[in-house]
Amino acid sequence: FPAVNLHAFLYTAGTVQDLNNLLATNPGWILQTATGINNAGQIVGYGTINGQIHAFLLTPLH
Repeated sequence: FPAVNLHAFLYTAGTVQDLNNLLATNPGWILQTATGINNAGQIVGYGTINGQIHAFLLTPLH
């Protein structure tokens, strides 16, 4: 099977943003799937760090 590079994204007002590009620093994460967003703008999903799959919670800096 070919390798698949998944990236979590946010679609707002006709614009797609790769969530990996929105991280304040490069913590080694590859955010692969966003599964939900709440009214506070927090985004949850799954990604990999150090080759292992983990859940993530992104909280916007307002």
